[in-house]
Amino acid sequence: MSKVRPIGLSELCDLLLSIENPLVVMHIRPDGDTVGSAAALAEIFKGLGKNAPYACADEIPERLRFLVEGIEPAEHPESYEAVTVDVPSPMQVGELLDRLNVICSIDHHKRSTPFAPHYTLGDISSAGEVMYLVAEELVRRGVLKMTKRIAERLYAAISSDTGRFAYTSATAETYRIAASLISVGIDHAEINRRLFASKSLDEIRAEGFVGERVRSAGDGSIAYAVISKAERDAAGIPFPAFETAIDIVRQLRGSSLSFIVKETDKGEFKASLRSVERDVSEIASRHSGGGHIRAAGCTVMAGSAEEAAAILIDELTSII
Repeated sequence: MSKVRPIGLSELCDLLLSIENPLVVMHIRPDGDTVGSAAALAEIFKGLGKNAPYACADEIPERLRFLVEGIEPAEHPESYEAVTVDVPSPMQVGELLDRLNVICSIDHHKRSTPFAPHYTLGDISSAGEVMYLVAEELVRRGVLKMTKRIAERLYAAISSDTGRFAYTSATAETYRIAASLISVGIDHAEINRRLFASKSLDEIRAEGFVGERVRSAGDGSIAYAVISKAERDAAGIPFPAFETAIDIVRQLRGSSLSFIVKETDKGEFKASLRSVERDVSEIASRHSGGGHIRAAGCTVMAGSAEEAAAILIDELTSII
């Protein structure tokens, strides 16, 4: 890996143009932002005359696979020059890290642990918005044309990380960028449908399962749910189906903080945290996790899912 240091937009674009054998890399437990942004970068490389496969330590969720249609996974990621997208720390690369030659990183997390030359804009809505600026600069230089395939994936990334532009991270500039992408001729309604309103039977069952288990704490300020492996197994619902279940918990009226604890098949306790105005990334960082100020995740070391929830309730109560 190259020396860890911040780089500017111009240097980043020079670097991308110099890469001969590119690979785009997503973070573990991939979401719409990392998949959409990485896929957009792969399409950008294609527009520059280079083939760029993708790599991710975890399987891409079914609902997001449309974003990588036409882009192949790398069979030997160690043989490429890797660019990570939406990856705030080496831990988030996962088991692939030791196999990669990371040339640079493109990110938007305020709390991060850079591990390569990095272009990071911590006050921006999404990695998708950062990638738009990259594409815009390459278009300005006359070396790239904004295609529908690039625009679709950028729009998906931005929409995903802003909750269909509903979160406070969506600024006037975010809307300007979205309008620019729509003007290319993309079907933004269909993209949003596939991201937010197209779910498997297991995912729908998981949301109902979580809805029945929503509780409150902190005089109603904290909404949470606890999902043990035993309960999941008894209901016959696989762990991946709970990917977006936090969105059910955070809807409890009167709550400003929310979380869900999900026990994995390996007995780990994965937590997703959300906030209206407090910094939950600081809470997640206590458990070697991270994310955004109002949306973060971590793995809590505990003896049970209920114990993990109790730990988080204590910590969240302290910031109410």
